Amino acid sequence: MQVKTLDLKSEVRVLGVFELFARLGRPLSLSEIAEDLGIPVSSCFNLLRAVEDRGYLYADKARGPLYPTRRLYDIAKAVFDHDVVTPDMRARLQALRDRTGETVCLGCRKESSVVYLDVQESSQAIRFAVKAGDRRDVHSNSIGKAILSTCDDEALAAALESLDYRRHTPRTLRNAAELKADIARGRAEGWYANRGESTLDALACALPVRLGADVYGIAVVGPVTRMQDRLQKHLSALRSAARDIERLARAQHAAAAA
Repeated sequence: MQVKTLDLKSEVRVLGVFELFARLGRPLSLSEIAEDLGIPVSSCFNLLRAVEDRGYLYADKARGPLYPTRRLYDIAKAVFDHDVVTPDMRARLQALRDRTGETVCLGCRKESSVVYLDVQESSQAIRFAVKAGDRRDVHSNSIGKAILSTCDDEALAAALESLDYRRHTPRTLRNAAELKADIARGRAEGWYANRGESTLDALACALPVRLGADVYGIAVVGPVTRMQDRLQKHLSALRSAARDIERLARAQHAAAAA
């Protein structure tokens, strides 16, 4: 049986094409797309023709500017209908954002990174800005610490030794011993912090949440000055939201199993 080899570079470029459409919000010419991708027009033509043949792009008039069809949206909707972050959970994250006035993030751990699965961004002019799909280093992230806190001693030790402890600010934790001590402090205090360790003027507080068999993390994050003044209120709101989301996840799991 012949196995088709994937051209990973082309796969990544296709994602770049759709990100470009999202960023500019208008039909684009072949030359515009080729310039943004940094590839020859001939290579870009072959790439776009393959995507068009699959029904994801259409040409405006006779080989005019290109624009995505609804097919990508329909596929994305079908995927997200089964997402762990359900509309009800997303509504609770939005409510937490509205209650605190700060950005709220839900993330999971992927090896040495935290991947943001859902972000409800604050509407304030000065705010913490991040997007779903962005990654941050576990050792300098409140969600990363919250998730690691649920590990047993052996798993935690292995995880701490696997990290590279890349320095982001002067406050970034420098090694496994510092991170272990910080997680221990979080366990004692009942919440996990990022005190300017990835972005110097930001403060985040996080808690782990269990959604089914997996552990995720929820964080409230904003500028240090605002966060410090209302930290206890934010923690109260965060604890309430985490409990509510875990109850919702258990109810949804029970309904699916029934």
